[in-house]
Amino acid sequence: CAAPRLFIVEHGDGAGHRMKNILDGIATALRNGMNLGGVVPTGSIVTEHGHNFRTMVDVLFGSGASKQLFLASTPTFKEQYKAVKDLEQHRGEFQHGDNLYVPSTNEWSWNKTAKVTEYYPRSLRTDFARHLQLRPLIFRAGVPSLAIHIRRGDLKPDNGRVTPDSYYYKLVELVRSYVPNVDVHVWSSIMSYSAEVESGTRHWSSSDFDGYRQRNMTLHLDDENLVDAWAHLARANILIMSMSAFSYIPAVLNMNCVLHPGTVSKPLEGWIDGKNKLQEATLHS
Repeated sequence: CAAPRLFIVEHGDGAGHRMKNILDGIATALRNGMNLGGVVPTGSIVTEHGHNFRTMVDVLFGSGASKQLFLASTPTFKEQYKAVKDLEQHRGEFQHGDNLYVPSTNEWSWNKTAKVTEYYPRSLRTDFARHLQLRPLIFRAGVPSLAIHIRRGDLKPDNGRVTPDSYYYKLVELVRSYVPNVDVHVWSSIMSYSAEVESGTRHWSSSDFDGYRQRNMTLHLDDENLVDAWAHLARANILIMSMSAFSYIPAVLNMNCVLHPGTVSKPLEGWIDGKNKLQEATLHS
């Protein structure tokens, strides 16, 4: 239809941040009665970790999706806004067919009075997950599954975004107190950005994850196919996120139980604050 069109930019870093802006862009367009016109491509189709992002888009959204999403040429924009807040404050001025540009839509949650389902209704999240539902899973059949994403590889150990191992250990222990036979899988990475890998720089080693192995969790480090990791995280009965855009993608797609690390400004429907949950468990123990 001839609704106003929203255009966004492709971020130039990791797969999570790039994909997050696309999902948030679609959600922002939906909430404001617009269509996503397309994505202005960055200079490289390869992420900072060496993955072909066009291939990932085609797997997540369907064959040929990248050719539809990423613009071959940039159109003329009627207006350009710095953030979703600016766009929404001028929404009443747009006409059918207008091209509006908001490079980054990551701050879609600025309006504390707007319902999260105005951006991310269940129907949209389910549609995003449609193609991942077809991918095979390695969870143990017949028992509940718990999938964890732990951000490590690109962060130095003293970085504030490194959630302590103890946080994950305690949450898994809490889940197991209710579901003793839960099948626990952990996805993480010891590889940093491509430039650091080429120079031999590495901040983590496989032994840093021995605590997870010792606690009978199945560990997956540096999977070659990141979409398969997303498929498991998105379809697990319980997902534990990290402070990471990579976690955000499957969390949006997961319609079961999602535990976030307490840093999400506007949790989606069904998301639970993991830190608060641990505090509640401690108070009642």
